[in-house]
Amino acid sequence: MLSCFEIDGGVTTERRLWRTPPKDKKVVCTKFPDETDFATRMLGWDPDLHVIFILRDPRDVVVSKSHINPDRYLINLRVWKDNLAAARPWFGHRRFHVVHYADLAEYPDRVQAELASDMPFLRQRRKFSRFVECADEETWLKNMHMELRPITSERVGHWRQHRDRVKGQLVIHGGISNELLQMGFELDDAWLSQLDGVRPNVRASAAIERADLGRRVTRRWRNTLGTLVYLARRYGRLELSSSGEKNSAETLPVNGNNLLLMGPEQRRSRS
Repeated sequence: MLSCFEIDGGVTTERRLWRTPPKDKKVVCTKFPDETDFATRMLGWDPDLHVIFILRDPRDVVVSKSHINPDRYLINLRVWKDNLAAARPWFGHRRFHVVHYADLAEYPDRVQAELASDMPFLRQRRKFSRFVECADEETWLKNMHMELRPITSERVGHWRQHRDRVKGQLVIHGGISNELLQMGFELDDAWLSQLDGVRPNVRASAAIERADLGRRVTRRWRNTLGTLVYLARRYGRLELSSSGEKNSAETLPVNGNNLLLMGPEQRRSRS
């Protein structure tokens, strides 16, 4: 988004939505994984907010590994299910844009055109399919801790090479056949036969497998506090810092149902 659209308020680290964005910008774009519940809550409060939700096959999500620790899987089915539950009530909302990962991988320029049509305030700089070619112009891209790869569909269906991991996640978190059918990833549950005879891998993910009551209460409290800060910053002209940009990225697994949050069409003077 930052490389291929004209966005003057791009945040180049993973940053929670409620934190202060760059000041005096027309369009602000930020991203933070596993924040779907908070982002959708803010859709009801901020008429200029747009959310881009990446919907990916959960089996491919749970087999993504850390580039820092390639022996460890990042995201689990709990995270995927929680984000989908928060997102589904907003499917069809004009400011909630669902992008299928497989479509983005195979038809990046078509997806870009659809986003531009849905958000007329965006102006294209270059095509999505060319974003890697322009990495030399984007210093922050070269400094990312992740491997920068061209857009390709080779990772779609990658879970078949990690069937033990998928089976282990089903053992821990329960079935996902209904979700696969409803989201169009499968036509029936015949895919389960591919797990027959496979020994489940139940090793823990980088993300916590089960969020206990204490963590859920903490998350709810954090979201409530974040809402107050967001509204104070958005409508009360309160700023948390002079720059709005952190020196280092907040650490959290970067795969799963990643969230990209788009700023408004026109930043109002009160913000």
